[in-house]
Amino acid sequence: MGHPDQTTEKRDATHHVVLKRGHRGRYRFTIMTEDATVSGHVQVDPAVTDRQQADQLVRRRILELTGFLALWADGGEGVTAGPVPEAVSERT
Repeated sequence: MGHPDQTTEKRDATHHVVLKRGHRGRYRFTIMTEDATVSGHVQVDPAVTDRQQADQLVRRRILELTGFLALWADGGEGVTAGPVPEAVSERT
């Protein structure tokens, strides 16, 4: 069984996400596929004390980061990270 501050999601046999809640609003994450791994951390305001709200903010920040990475990898020149599109943010 995992640590109580760690979330593991297995989307299918080849995709795996680990999100670990840290101290002072810092969350570490790892996204794994068969042949690649991306790890990092995101920060939320430590004043956000509601765990569910903080987890939702973290997931949204990871979504923004992975969206930016996907655009960059697709050759988007001059791409900058912006707010999550409304259609996407409604699903998070």
